[in-house]
Amino acid sequence: MIRHFLSYRLPHTESSTSVSLKAALIIAKSFKAWPCQIKQKSLIVLWVIGMMLLGLIASISYADNTSQSQLITIQQPKKAGHPQLASQDDPVTQPTRLLLVTEEVPPLQIQMNNQAKGYVVEFVQEIIQEANKYHPIAVDDIHFTPWKRALAKTEKEANILLFSIARIPTREEKFHWLGQVSPYEVILYRHKSGPDITASSLEELNQYRLGCQSGSNFEYFFSQKGFQPDTVSYNRQTIKMLKMGRIDLAPQVSNSFFYRLEEMGENPEDYIPVIRVDELSKQLWLVTGKNTDLEVVTALQTAYNTLNQAGRLQALRQAYQPNSDVMKSYRVSKQSTAY
Repeated sequence: MIRHFLSYRLPHTESSTSVSLKAALIIAKSFKAWPCQIKQKSLIVLWVIGMMLLGLIASISYADNTSQSQLITIQQPKKAGHPQLASQDDPVTQPTRLLLVTEEVPPLQIQMNNQAKGYVVEFVQEIIQEANKYHPIAVDDIHFTPWKRALAKTEKEANILLFSIARIPTREEKFHWLGQVSPYEVILYRHKSGPDITASSLEELNQYRLGCQSGSNFEYFFSQKGFQPDTVSYNRQTIKMLKMGRIDLAPQVSNSFFYRLEEMGENPEDYIPVIRVDELSKQLWLVTGKNTDLEVVTALQTAYNTLNQAGRLQALRQAYQPNSDVMKSYRVSKQSTAY
């Protein structure tokens, strides 16, 4: 009987109640072969032995289960600060796919032959390539869309990169600000056929009609300054509005205004600068929403710092001057497009 107990092993999924029943059956079968006197005299001794063996079996099985349950992989905590370079020994993981969202602002970001170009577009693409050293990242697509829609999408969704936008108070807490990507000068223009406006401050201009893009930093800024902007989907539409006399003033970005006039067949001499808006003339930024994984954010910021310190952004800006081959091709393609 004792050998029978020792040969029995409690399965990992078997309960102690089941074992007790089996132990009772073993003892009962053994009793049938014993004389009655021995049964009476040995009943207590056998019961004690049975309980001891049952406890021994349960203890052995519990130890086996415990040792197996502890065979788990423990990941080492990640160190704070700069991301570590990805190791070739790391298991292959699917890259985080990023959607790039912007609006056409030559020469920062342009569309030509169904391709996205521009010095900011190329810089962002290089940032993503550099960031792959720290976290697997891939570009899903590049969408050109109005700022208002682009801002809302980037704020709500993860893994979207938006460029190039102004950093204003109402946007500060909505995004991760990855880095500056372009200088930005804003000037208020009038048309020569409109009112002969001169001013040394914005406060002198509140009486005039002003047009700007809906959802843009222009709308926010000039509303705060006491204007009541007439808004449109795209800021370039305000050029025609000036010519038609529907508005008196329109803010324009100086480094793209020349391209806008040229593609629309307008004479630059017909549009007269009134005043530079110093409070808006600041750097533009590359951002992502707060729902983007922090590992991705850190990898992108590290890549941005590396490339910016190496002078890549400045080099790309030089490659997109108005008389460069790429911008000449862009200008020719836009001149044949009706507005």
